[in-house]
Parts: sequence; C-alpha cells; structure tokens
Amino acid sequence: MKASRTPSASALLAWRSRPSIGRSTRWPFRPRSGVGTRAGPCTHAWQRAQRGASGLLILAVLVVLSGLTAYAFGLVSQASAGLGGDHAQARARLAAQAGLDWGRWRVMTPATPLCPAAQNLAGLPGALAGVTVTLRCQAGPPRVEGGVTRRTYTLVSTACSVPAGGLCPSGSTAAGYVQAVASGQVTRP
Repeated sequence: MKASRTPSASALLAWRSRPSIGRSTRWPFRPRSGVGTRAGPCTHAWQRAQRGASGLLILAVLVVLSGLTAYAFGLVSQASAGLGGDHAQARARLAAQAGLDWGRWRVMTPATPLCPAAQNLAGLPGALAGVTVTLRCQAGPPRVEGGVTRRTYTLVSTACSVPAGGLCPSGSTAAGYVQAVASGQVTRP
C-alpha cells in the first residue's frame, strides 16, 4: 500500500505541538493547492514582498496622477488668461469700429463737415467702458468730378486700454494693454 502524501489530522496536531526550538517555519510537507494551507495575512516572505511592492506601485500612481493634475491646471490657467486677452482685444476692435462710424457720421451728416485733427472719445458705455478711442481726421484737397467739387476725408480710429495724455496710441508696454486701429475714407461733395 502506498503512503498518503497528506498527513492525518493527528500527525498535524503532533507536529504543531512540538517545541519550536530549531523547528523550521515551513511545513514538513508540500500541500496540494488549496488543501492544508495556512490562512492569515502574509504568512510567507514572498507575500510580504508583494504587499510592499503594491504599496510602492500605488504611491507611484498617485505621484503620476498629481503631476498630470498640476499640468492640466496650468493649461487651464493659461487658456483662461488667453481668453481674457482675446476678450479685451475684441472690445478694443469694437470700440475702434464705433469711433470710425462716429467719424463718418460727423463728416457726412452736417452741411459743413466736422473733421477734427484729433478728438478723444472717452467714457464709452456698456461693454466698451474702459476703452478710450482717438479719432483722427484729415481732409484731402478738393477735386472736381463731373462738374461737382468733392473732397475725400481719411479717418483713423485708434482704441486703446491705457491712453497717454488722453489720446491713443500710448505705446504702453503694461500688462493688459490692448490697441486696435480701424481706418476708412469718406468722399462727399
């Protein structure tokens, strides 16, 4: 008759009750998988090593995720700062166009055209508040076309956020400085 590889319950109890002096921490036999194994946390050295490795792996993942989060936060901050600059630039373009339209009206509407060399338009309402517009007008020489004397007026409207002496452009290098220019010509009899 062959000897069984699995010890009997009385053999296990006898082995466990032996004094521990010089006794190995290993089982005296190699149990089949799932049979006769000890239950409990980390009973073998390789299990303890794996537990330590998983802790290091979790720590590495957390470091990488925090780095990615910081990078994403930086991108969002830069994008929002860029949008603020784009918004200010759009306001300056609208203010310059409004100044040009106002100058065209001043030249075309009255019987005698009003064409100042430089005129400041400050205190614009609504979304254009905080932007100053300087309108420059230059009258060209009169010319005769088809028996009618006509004159061409050149208008340049400059809008800026920080005027120098109340006029734009200021040439400022301050942070947040924006400037936009719109120009056009008007011909009238």
